[in-house]
Amino acid sequence: MAATPATAASDAVGAGTTPDWKRIQKIVGGISGEWTDDGYAGAYSDKMPDTALLGNGDVGVTSAGAAGQKTFLVSKSDFISAGDLKGVFNSGDNLTKPLPIGGITIQERSTAGTGNLAPTAPGQTVTTHEVQDILDARINTTMSIGGVPLAMKTWLAPDKNVLVTEVTSQGKSPVDLEVKTWGKKGSTNYPVASAIEQGVATASRFTYNNAPSNPASWRSQATLATGVVGAETTASADAAAGGALTDFTLEPRTTVQIVTAIGGGGKTYAADGSLQTADPVAEAVGMLAKADDADLLRELENEHGRWWKDFWSASYIDLPNRPEAMRYYYGAQYLLGSTSRAGKPAPGLYGIWHTTDNPSWSSDYHLNYNFIATFFGTNSSNRPKLSLPAGEGVLAFAEEGGRRAADPAQLRRMNASYVDSRPNLQGGINDALLYPVGIGPWGTVTDDNYLSEALNAAFSAYPLIQYYHYTQDRQYLEQKVYGYLKRCVNFYDAWLDKSGETYTLYAGYNEDSWATNPAVELAALKNVLTELIDASVTLDLDADQRAHWQDVLDHLAPQPTSTWKEKQVYSLAEKEWKNGQWLPLANPVPADGNIIPLDIVVPGGQLGYYSPNKDQQIARNTIDVFGSDAWKQINNFPRIFNDAVQSRYPADAVLARLTETINAQIKPNLRISDRTHGVEKIGATAAMNNMLLMSDQGVVKVFPNWVAGEDASFSRLRAEGAFVVSAAYDGDSNRIGDVTVTSEAGKRLTIAAPWKEGADVFDSTGAEVETTLGTAPNWSTEKTVTFDTQKGETYTLRPHYGVTP
Repeated sequence: MAATPATAASDAVGAGTTPDWKRIQKIVGGISGEWTDDGYAGAYSDKMPDTALLGNGDVGVTSAGAAGQKTFLVSKSDFISAGDLKGVFNSGDNLTKPLPIGGITIQERSTAGTGNLAPTAPGQTVTTHEVQDILDARINTTMSIGGVPLAMKTWLAPDKNVLVTEVTSQGKSPVDLEVKTWGKKGSTNYPVASAIEQGVATASRFTYNNAPSNPASWRSQATLATGVVGAETTASADAAAGGALTDFTLEPRTTVQIVTAIGGGGKTYAADGSLQTADPVAEAVGMLAKADDADLLRELENEHGRWWKDFWSASYIDLPNRPEAMRYYYGAQYLLGSTSRAGKPAPGLYGIWHTTDNPSWSSDYHLNYNFIATFFGTNSSNRPKLSLPAGEGVLAFAEEGGRRAADPAQLRRMNASYVDSRPNLQGGINDALLYPVGIGPWGTVTDDNYLSEALNAAFSAYPLIQYYHYTQDRQYLEQKVYGYLKRCVNFYDAWLDKSGETYTLYAGYNEDSWATNPAVELAALKNVLTELIDASVTLDLDADQRAHWQDVLDHLAPQPTSTWKEKQVYSLAEKEWKNGQWLPLANPVPADGNIIPLDIVVPGGQLGYYSPNKDQQIARNTIDVFGSDAWKQINNFPRIFNDAVQSRYPADAVLARLTETINAQIKPNLRISDRTHGVEKIGATAAMNNMLLMSDQGVVKVFPNWVAGEDASFSRLRAEGAFVVSAAYDGDSNRIGDVTVTSEAGKRLTIAAPWKEGADVFDSTGAEVETTLGTAPNWSTEKTVTFDTQKGETYTLRPHYGVTP
């Protein structure tokens, strides 16, 4: 089947301007999650729920319930308990961690006391069917309550913290219903309260402050306020139960909207107990008042529809022969759009969906790849603003990271013997950064360990760097990125052993090891040095320091390699300290199959599509010697597929392994689950984008690593340089159709010619654009065309006229 050409938009995507919305509806609308029972297995989890999910980047909603009872669990990105704030990674209430707030439960009106579920009538058959509709970002539920069949449509406003469940009776008799609005009980340190405020049922939950003597500590409060539009209600509260009830009668064939507003969160109360924010109860009740009639709700639902239409219209891919990959891809994009939002705290390990009081690893920002992996495909998917919270989360720790780098006691925690042997480190390192492995929002510490690795700050520069590359936002580069890179480099400028002709980096190649020139940390250092030098030129800053930075870069060792299973592979390090001596690594790749050596690709930036073939071959060898199990190893999903694509590993093999892993690990709610990790699995979208559109070493290429003879198309993927690109590949003819490129920043574009006869370029008026011919770096057989662009202009590339293919 021939591929249908994709259409590029010449301006910002908007709800009314998307030329291919019907196609997007068909693609995304065909992918959903589905459940046919009322067990809601996996709703309550210390990791990530397995049931239907909603999110607006701040509020997370998890579907739950039981027979004859529908529950929505509510959590919030900034409802966070202040632990000891010293980063002692232990357990319990000493941890800084996000907590659930509570939820709402819809059930038959109780006759046995406040909030108790009425018994199911004898012989009553209860059938439940639920669909997670990712196109419209809704949970659609059909079930029976009180013997009456009901249809529910639940959605979350995109920019206001308002949850709406539209309930329609499909029965012939009325049913008395109650909505219990409740705060999660279970810990005396996290008390709950309920009340009726202005006739509205409210429930609140409070976090714990385990560091009240620390002026930076806080206590957070979040409040749920619930009303019903379309029916007469009676509200009552039971403070002891931590819940409030809203009772009403649903008449046959009628519809009501149950509306819940979520207020509070954040650092509600300072260490001294003073209120620092709007009162959470007043905030929730005030929001509810702005959604208390059908017209207001209709307007809010229209906003919801427009936001998600814009989200899906930002870009799409179409791989008609790869339904499993498409199912993963769009499920991952839905999770990204639900869990991240500019201006809100970045999602941690398990996004914004927290349903127990003990999220594993505090659902923190784990800096040894997990945190940043969530965002690997965000920019190339043309949703760069959704990556901004990652950069903000990293930057928020800079003040504490600077203090730690300047503290020799913190340096000695890395490796006391090494620090003691270096006189220049005895006073710490000024104007530098040292980050532990686990941090949280607002510059907090969660896992205060270094594990002999200093890379966390440099490694985590990746989302900052990538946002600039893909948007060309010079102000962002100057205000956010440059100073951070400079402080990363300052650390290593002091830390490196410069006694030899080649400088030596000492650090762990993995947790709690000690090695010379560990692969990932060495790559991270090279990356921040290169980016700092480039940014210095772009911004015309610190010209007097560039020669020194370049000298450091030039004196670093090459990426370590070794021979394993008769193949040259990228190694974890040159040598490791073991049994009191320096020894070659017994196994240069991890025994557990963790693809650590290839983090030199992403985020290390030392190997890519236009690297020399010999270097790429070492990468392909490395993947091969890891063995087939590495493709499904729990740490590798957001990494190995992208590593393979960028090193030109055969596309059919990559897709085959990707499909195997998806089929083995995808859950009904479309997330990839290995029973340990969470939203980081979104990151494999980068591999799929890069199969279709690649940016490397200043060259853009369409379909760089795709399966010959297999249709594929994409629209509005984003390339580095702030170029938005659309193209289609027809498998029958083995030809790429016209390529359209919109230049958002007016930069000069170099693109690999998609046809052997070369390419002509035309602007939006049809005028031919002057081009310069060239070749790709390290690949002289690959021809390129280079041309100047104008900001906001769209260009079309077509096969060169007058030349027979």
